[in-house]
Amino acid sequence: MLTLGIFRLILHWYPEWLVKCTANKSALSVADHVLVVGEHQNVVFRPIRMLESSGDLSSGSDGQVMMPAGGGRILQMEKLRYFTYRHALSDA
Repeated sequence: MLTLGIFRLILHWYPEWLVKCTANKSALSVADHVLVVGEHQNVVFRPIRMLESSGDLSSGSDGQVMMPAGGGRILQMEKLRYFTYRHALSDA
């Protein structure tokens, strides 16, 4: 079937359709993409990235993944899963 990229262009305009065609609902702990719906109903399909510790956590070597835990505490983690999302701020 030859669509000249029209179908992919439509999926770009309507990310909800892209998700319905290419993804299944799963737990966040095993997901490889997330669907983000912004406050103005803008929809973005973003990949989940993984940051892994490259050093030995017990020896205090470089390459550690650390995250603030509140109360002045810092958690050392072996892996950190995250996604990026940017939106323009508007003056309210």
